[in-house]
Amino acid sequence: TTPAQRLESLQTSVIGTAALAEAAAACQVQRFVFTSSFLAYRPQRRALVESDPLEPHSHRGAAKAAAAIWLRQFAVSQSFPAVKLRIFSIYGPGEPEHRFIPALLRAARHGTTLPLRPGPFHDFVHVDDVVDAALLAASTPLAPGSVFNIAGGQAFSNEQVVQAASQALGRPIHVNLHAYPPSPADSPFWLADISAAATTLGWKPHHTLESGLRQTEEESCLISA
Repeated sequence: TTPAQRLESLQTSVIGTAALAEAAAACQVQRFVFTSSFLAYRPQRRALVESDPLEPHSHRGAAKAAAAIWLRQFAVSQSFPAVKLRIFSIYGPGEPEHRFIPALLRAARHGTTLPLRPGPFHDFVHVDDVVDAALLAASTPLAPGSVFNIAGGQAFSNEQVVQAASQALGRPIHVNLHAYPPSPADSPFWLADISAAATTLGWKPHHTLESGLRQTEEESCLISA
């Protein structure tokens, strides 16, 4: 990334969040749902909980963490009804074509070979489940500054995602392993503890990875038809 891109990320995440929160407070909104990112966490070899430290390993994660810290202080000091959702690896229809899941489904559809980096492990969550979580966060009585992990609750390697897609779609998917060099910005393991969302919001993901991939492929075909 370039210095300009890093500065833009910081400005969008922090100043953008602050401006929206100030405007929402002026309008006396009943709830402000802030969608943050798992990248704000420090990677661990276990399930991450909401009380884990925000020690990001990427500039994007640092920008998300800075916005979350600002919003937490604003929520507590101003009694501002903000709720933070830390979204893990979201996927579904409409995702940019260059990303992993769209590229995977495209390779399955056309029988082409998918360039693949072995690992890392990510916790995937379908966009429909994220929407459900946001609606619950908007309507459930909560203390200002509450935060919840929103994820599938399971970690899958890239190869396991390919296998799940192959089973979901009923067709083989050819991959070229080691097509990319390891990326230092991509931690080898991400997994969320989603028990707080289940207990307090009454939320749990409706989709398994296989059912989410199947629905994404079906809806993507309808959109492109």
